[in-house]
Amino acid sequence: MAEKLDAYDILAILVPGVLVIYVVLVLFPSLAAAVRPPELPESFVFVVDLAAAIFLGHVIQTIGSLVVEPVLNRLWGGRPSETAVAEGLGERYLPKETAEAIRAKLETTSGLAGRRSLFMFAMREARGRGRVDLFNALYAYHRALLTLVLLVIASFVLSRWLGAAANWDTLSLLVAFAVVIVLLLLVERRTKQRAFYFVREVLLEAEKALDERTVRLGGSRG
Repeated sequence: MAEKLDAYDILAILVPGVLVIYVVLVLFPSLAAAVRPPELPESFVFVVDLAAAIFLGHVIQTIGSLVVEPVLNRLWGGRPSETAVAEGLGERYLPKETAEAIRAKLETTSGLAGRRSLFMFAMREARGRGRVDLFNALYAYHRALLTLVLLVIASFVLSRWLGAAANWDTLSLLVAFAVVIVLLLLVERRTKQRAFYFVREVLLEAEKALDERTVRLGGSRG
């Protein structure tokens, strides 16, 4: 089955799904007996676990897309795609002059002017080129990890009263909470980087596609 899963499935769906099952069973061990009847064959339990991980991975992606991403866009000062088209993403990722040059080519070719419309046009031009698909998968993966960390925090708080964390001493609780908060900050920074890398790759590959088209048209006229 593994060979039928691409990088997006493995990274952005399956891994977060497996991790959330593990975290829930650790924080709420009483659930393990309820979801794993001893009379079922191990092979069947494995299939059920895999299906549950994939399902939960999709749920995490949905939460990340509908709930977490809008919050991130606010924290980052707007959608990275629209910010990049308008003013670049800073010297490290996409300098302003480079963004302006790409935007001029997109506007000339598409006849569009809106930031969102221009990026959607760039996405169409860049699809399947370079590392666009890979960077998209990596961004989705990190967004899922960030969503997972937020769910872990919520589960940890709930477990403090209803789960295994209720039996932890104060020091263990503080250390666990501190680790999760640090992970949240680190994963948020990494998610932002991946979002910027993806947007930059789309715009650069779209520019290459437009330049190649111009060269072909020039050659055919000659």
